[in-house]
Parts: sequence; structure tokens; C-alpha cells
Amino acid sequence: MIYGVDLLSQWLEMGLLATSLWFLIQHLGLVSLGHAAFYGLAGYSLALLSQQTANFWLALLGCLCVCGLFAAITGLLALRSKGLFFLMATLAFAQMCFVLAFETNLFGGSDGLYLSRPNEGLIWSLKDPVNRLLMTVVVVTAWLLLLIRLQRSPYGSMLRAIHDNPSRVVSLGYEPMQFQWLAYVLSGLMAGSAGFLHALRFGFVSPQVFAWQTSGMALLMVLLGGRRPIWSGFAGAALVIALHETLSNTAWFGELAKHWLAALGLVMVFVALRRR
Repeated sequence: MIYGVDLLSQWLEMGLLATSLWFLIQHLGLVSLGHAAFYGLAGYSLALLSQQTANFWLALLGCLCVCGLFAAITGLLALRSKGLFFLMATLAFAQMCFVLAFETNLFGGSDGLYLSRPNEGLIWSLKDPVNRLLMTVVVVTAWLLLLIRLQRSPYGSMLRAIHDNPSRVVSLGYEPMQFQWLAYVLSGLMAGSAGFLHALRFGFVSPQVFAWQTSGMALLMVLLGGRRPIWSGFAGAALVIALHETLSNTAWFGELAKHWLAALGLVMVFVALRRR
């Protein structure tokens, strides 16, 4: 029971992270390898805020403020580039966060940080897996409803227009940069929400959350789930988690289980060939 609940929470967290990247790819046509920065910043912010408050919503708001500020600043820089240069810029920001967390005592260095318990409150009532799952469902549902509403709004139409023909948007008197910047910030906030839930589930955060593999796994989930549907990130997350739980089972595959990523690579090649 507890294992199943924890697995479902993991799926929702990773699905939300993948959806944040899907939003960027779908509406801006930009691929990022830096979403691990938002994911990790939210986790570290929660670890530091947990020393001051035990309120779930206050801690979530604080983490989102940190991620939003970081996204606002880095977005102004990264969005001046396109394609491969944008990808490398976002990767560089994530690696900067990794080095900062790894080398700074404030963030626990290589040992990471544990969430503190200043007093009993809402955030610590979520140590129960079922309560934590319910709160995760609330956060993920809120983001999905916001995305659905956004896609049907004039702002969503403007993002699609910029993606399809930015020159025409400029000719109509609009500045694409400001719309793209806001979409980038929203994507960062979504990834931060996933990182917040991840840190809450484990009660611990380490510099590894900033590693490029975190962003790479999110990108892999988007590619496996497809680009069009809004739920594609969750479909890709479900596939990756199912493959991991199956192929890494030492009882079934013995020593080969540690090479489960090789099997995942074969699945990725198959999917790429089918969608060619």
C-alpha cells in the first residue's frame, strides 16, 4: 500500500516536471536542459524555509517566489538566444546552481540538507504518504487546470502565433520577447512545484537534483509521451517509471538490472524511429 502510494506520488512529481518542459517546447519551440535548476532551487528553498515555518502553503509560496525570481532573471538572458545556444545557456545556469550547492556550507555542501521540524504543523502532517499524495494531487491538478485555461486564453493564442510566425506578430505591433519571457517564468514555476513535492516526499535534498540528468530525464519523458497532448508529460513519466521498476528488478534480471538505462535507450530509439 505505502509503496504504491509513494510510486504514484513519484509519477505525479515527475509528470509535472516533464509537463513544465513540455510547455516550453510546445509553445516556444525551445528545448531546455536547465529545468533541474528550478527543480533543485525549490527543494533547497523548502529545506531552508522548513527551519522557520511548518505551514505547507507558506513554504510553497516561498519556494515559488525563489524559482520565479531565478526564472525571471535567467529568462531575460537565455531567451536572447535560440536553438542549441538556448539549450546550452539553460544547462549552464543549472550547473552554476549545482556548483553553488556543492561548494557552499549554507546548502550543506555535498551532504545536502534535511528538512527541519521547528514545530508540528500542516507541512509535517504530510509525512503520512496518503496525506502527501492528496496534497500532491491538489498541486498538480491546479497546474493542469491553469494550463488548460491558458491554452484557451488570448495569451495562449499569442504564444501559438509567436511559435508559428514571430515576424507577423512583430508586424502587428507586439513584442514576442515579453510573452516568451512570461511563458519561461511559468515553466520555471511549474518545475519548482515539482521540486518542492520531491523534497517534501524525501525530507532531504542534495546537489544531485541540479545535475543535467534530471533535466535530461524530463526531456526523455516528453519525447516518449509525445508533444501534442497536455498529458503527454505524465504519459512519458509513467512509461519511464514502469520501465525502471520492471527492468531494475534484480529478482528478475539479476546483474543485468543495473543496466536498465540501456534498455530504456533502446525504447527511445524505437520511439524515435516510429515518429520519424
